Amino acid sequence: MTPFLPDNESYYAFYEEQAKLNSHYKLSCHIIPFVTLPVYAEAFYCVFYKCKHFSKKYVVLLQIHLFLHFFGELYWTILLIPVIVIPSIGVSADGFLSVLKISPSWQIIIMCGILQISTATMIHLLIFRLKFAIPPNAKYRSVIKYSVDFLNIFCYCTTIFCTCALGLLDEDQLTAKNRVYEKFPIPNPNLWDENYVTTDIESYKFKTYVIISVLEIFILCVHIIVIPIVGFHFLSKNQTEKSEKLAEAHRKTMQMLVFQLTVHCIFHLVPFVCFTWATIFKQGNIGLLSGGMFTWALHGAACTLTLLLANKPFRMTTLSHLKYVFCCGCCNGSTAGISKMFRHRRESTVVQMIDFST
Repeated sequence: MTPFLPDNESYYAFYEEQAKLNSHYKLSCHIIPFVTLPVYAEAFYCVFYKCKHFSKKYVVLLQIHLFLHFFGELYWTILLIPVIVIPSIGVSADGFLSVLKISPSWQIIIMCGILQISTATMIHLLIFRLKFAIPPNAKYRSVIKYSVDFLNIFCYCTTIFCTCALGLLDEDQLTAKNRVYEKFPIPNPNLWDENYVTTDIESYKFKTYVIISVLEIFILCVHIIVIPIVGFHFLSKNQTEKSEKLAEAHRKTMQMLVFQLTVHCIFHLVPFVCFTWATIFKQGNIGLLSGGMFTWALHGAACTLTLLLANKPFRMTTLSHLKYVFCCGCCNGSTAGISKMFRHRRESTVVQMIDFST
């Protein structure tokens, strides 16, 4: 078997570079919550106070989705702070929960569950929108609605299954670390740290988990591609002169959700694919892996910012607040003058008036 590095000096140089990159990554994790807090504050305000024209079911789902992003970021950057350590496949949990002596394996499983469920709720929002886009007189309407309901349930079941499958990698750490110690001439410095967990990449359990990960990536890609295609198909096929404005409103809303889903996949699916690829082909590019972890840490903030930009009521509210804050800091005018200067006309658009009734 080809060694990971040719000599001992190469191992020492590699571990030094890895420690340097990981220290930058951990510093970024400490900074991220302070930078993204205004984004979440604005998003929570918009979701709780600017969704009066949407159905309660849709708003509740949106609130759950936003909360998962917010809690997931706090969990990642404060409570967990996962750090990839190679050449062996291992993760070090350097967050607050490790101070409380909570098992790092359970910490990682919880974080994966949060990421999985947030993806499932995003797809649920898209399916919710798809069901409403299907006209009442559409052929096989009931069959399609039952099919997308089944697709939604299947998505949540896949999420639960893939999260539980992570338990396949949980093994006796003393045995696993002894195996790593024998395999590499110079093991990583934190090998015997209790907050560091590793696994055997040659075991059948690990290979089974890799296969499950590949299948999950395939299922997510199918959801992302098929659902928007079906939605836009019905919008274009069943458009009439009377429903032209309503169909256009549905189309814009579908485009908005697809935009949110795209950003969600860039910050969640792309790192997932990179890590799976690196695991299968045993790649040791620590810069790529650290960048993937940083992208995952920004996952919630990026999706929340997209939510504010993609929805017109949220976008106008955010712009109004930004203008107010800017003028308070740069202008000498009174509060009344500032409010009058930037008071914008409330637009009652068809998109705002859509009632998500399904």
